[in-house]
Amino acid sequence: MTWTAGRRFIVTNIGRYGLAPYITKVGDVCCVLYGMQAPVILRKVNKQYKYKLIGEAFIPGLMEGQAVQNMEKWGLREQESVLC
Repeated sequence: MTWTAGRRFIVTNIGRYGLAPYITKVGDVCCVLYGMQAPVILRKVNKQYKYKLIGEAFIPGLMEGQAVQNMEKWGLREQESVLC
């Protein structure tokens, strides 16, 4: 099995490209959770700040802590959310 199996090409709002789970849709959120090596894709649930975990993504430049190190530079922000 390869990284591309069951994945689709995506482009984030900040112009990063990568691979995400095939079920990823326009409007899903690319998120970096503290302690994880790779970003994840979340889908908003009806209520504010509640999300469903869609799966892990491969996005060069957002892996291995790079997003956290560059938060201010890239205009990223922290947000508390509930995964359900």
